[in-house]
Amino acid sequence: MKKFSLVQFSVEHPRIIVLVTIIITLAFATQFPKVKTDTNPKNMLPGTSDVRVWNDEVEKTFGLYEDMIVVGIVNEKGILNRDTLGKIYGITNEILKLKGVAARDVNSFPTITNVTSGLTMPWTRSRMTLRRFRNGCRMFCREKSAHYSTRTC
Repeated sequence: MKKFSLVQFSVEHPRIIVLVTIIITLAFATQFPKVKTDTNPKNMLPGTSDVRVWNDEVEKTFGLYEDMIVVGIVNEKGILNRDTLGKIYGITNEILKLKGVAARDVNSFPTITNVTSGLTMPWTRSRMTLRRFRNGCRMFCREKSAHYSTRTC
């Protein structure tokens, strides 16, 4: 009795081997639509993990969203100038137009209404300087609103 050899069979019947390989590959390929990828690191921890439990409590307490966008802007001259503020205004308006964005929670120069700080900034030392700064921001927003949308500060 001759012993069966897979190598010998493959050499003698290459078309059958290629056909079987293609059929098996297609069978696996039909399952690709069912594959779900979860890249959220929170879900990589067990539900009882101390870190995950604490994170869930913080999300409930502060009403945080799972998905968040943070945009950082760098300008060598500083960001408080007409060009940079205009770009920020445009970016903010485009973000607000995105489907699914919670507009009430978008924080940017054009959307915030109350800014407080425990620090004393050089421009806040004089009421006149502060008044000029505020008036400049109002004029800036009125000028930019004509270019980007009807929104004003």
